[in-house]
Amino acid sequence: MTAPAVFELRNASKQYDAHTTALQNVSLTVATGARLAIVGGSGSGKTTLLNTLLGIVTLSSGECLFRGAAINPARAHTLKRLRAETGVIFQDPGSGFNPFLPLRKSLLEPAKNQRNRDQKLAQLLAQMHLPADAPERFPHEFSGGQRQRLAAVRALITDPAIVIADEPVSALDVLARQQFISAISSAVSSRKITFITVTHDLAIVPLLADTMAVLKDGEIVEQGEVERVLRDPQHPYTTALTRAAGGILG
Repeated sequence: MTAPAVFELRNASKQYDAHTTALQNVSLTVATGARLAIVGGSGSGKTTLLNTLLGIVTLSSGECLFRGAAINPARAHTLKRLRAETGVIFQDPGSGFNPFLPLRKSLLEPAKNQRNRDQKLAQLLAQMHLPADAPERFPHEFSGGQRQRLAAVRALITDPAIVIADEPVSALDVLARQQFISAISSAVSSRKITFITVTHDLAIVPLLADTMAVLKDGEIVEQGEVERVLRDPQHPYTTALTRAAGGILG
């Protein structure tokens, strides 16, 4: 028997008020081990879709399933399992770090009930090319790129089956972007993690994803393998995005 998908959206719609529809009949399947990019411009519905997968947003209609069980409409036991299996990397590299405390507490807090967490932390710091003494230092002692890799360490410390990254490199310069992408790609591949990237930046999509879904005005207008979609877009909006990023994509 085939295992259920990690996530499945079925005709998911979200209307905040009479004038604001964030999602419209979105259907999307995320298989185990997939590397998916959700792509679109500002106001396309990316954040609402992300928060739906995390069980934060309540849909107006349709449903969202996690491993075959409904998380939206909310099911408390399913949400608990979802959050236990999921690590999140936020757009702001400083999210989750108390500026007044050494990093150790923030980095280990998600794994407070796990054994060997110090050993695991040391391994992750090495994999993310971060100094071994990072836990004893403060957030302001690190660059934006280093803090984003520290955020990845925090997301990975619980050995999650799923990692969701929300615009993970939008605040980083070119070198920091390359360092983060290289480090997180290695971590995801070695751990066989299901990885979802939410981004407006097509340049990072081939580096972080195998498949992609393009959102426009709350609708998925195109989805498929990254290489195919970028090489031969079928929707005018996707074509416009690829042309706008043409100099970066080559």
